[in-house]
Amino acid sequence: MSRAKFVKSCSKLSDLPTTGLEEIGVVGRSNVGKSSLLNFIFQSKGLVKTSATPGKTRLLNFFEMDGIYFVDLPGWGYAKVSKSLREEWGELAEKYLEKRETLKKVLFLLDSRREPKDEDLELYQWFHERGLEPILVLTKTDKLNQSERAKKVRAIHEFFGEEPVVTSAVKGRGKEHLMKRIKGI
Repeated sequence: MSRAKFVKSCSKLSDLPTTGLEEIGVVGRSNVGKSSLLNFIFQSKGLVKTSATPGKTRLLNFFEMDGIYFVDLPGWGYAKVSKSLREEWGELAEKYLEKRETLKKVLFLLDSRREPKDEDLELYQWFHERGLEPILVLTKTDKLNQSERAKKVRAIHEFFGEEPVVTSAVKGRGKEHLMKRIKGI
């Protein structure tokens, strides 16, 4: 595995890289752990900026590793920003997810401490309809004991019809399984 690097941040579709490399989008609610998961995948403590404040990622941030772009998308949900700014982020992310031909897979992150909502299932189904390959990733599992984790995995499997990849950036859990899913093994 090669070293990951930051490529660029984009505020509009016309700024997106034109190299033709395959892309994997990283999506989820605000503060679900997208940036932490990317640092975990990249084996880097600070390549991707993290924050305890929801909604800090406001652009499409491109990182490259092993000839693949990982794209950190703005989260949705409870970010404390204006409605117009939330709509702008949503519009950028939606257009990217709808139109980007080099986008092949989506890591769909779910916080293990939260219950999935109907809108999560709708988005998951939309990814499938779009021809993307969504991979459910359960984050922050270090916050649950073993029994709670097993119960959450069953609940997610029941809700989405797919078993999630169980991860914890803090405990170093799930990276090998996640990388196999990313590579289609």
